[in-house]
Order: sequence, then C-alpha cells, then structure tokens
Amino acid sequence: MSRSHILLPASFSLLILAYLSVFYVQEHEKAILFRLGEMVVSDFKPGLHVMTPIINNVSTFDARVL
Repeated sequence: MSRSHILLPASFSLLILAYLSVFYVQEHEKAILFRLGEMVVSDFKPGLHVMTPIINNVSTFDARVL
C-alpha cells in the first residue's frame, strides 16, 4: 500500500473525532454533560468546549424565559 492510502483514512478519522469532541454553548443556552448516562457537569459558560466522544454526551437546551 502506498503512503497516501494510509494517510487519507487516518486523517479523515482524526477529523471526525475532532468534530465529535467539540461542542458550543451559546449565551442563551444551558448545557449538561453526561458520562455513561450519569450527569457529571452542568455549569458550562458560553463558548467552545471539548469533551471525550463516545463516553461523554452533551445535551443543550434553551434557558430563556418567555
């Protein structure tokens, strides 16, 4: 196999992993981090955050009051 046949799938996999490990919380949202279904952290400030994909899951919801 040539080097490009190995490098292309590896870089594609790394790009997908990076995409899945980043999440964004907007100013009007609240976010809760779950680890294996159990709530771990719930006080995220607005902005960009990093998590471990597959093990962790983030749920965001609108925190505005009508």
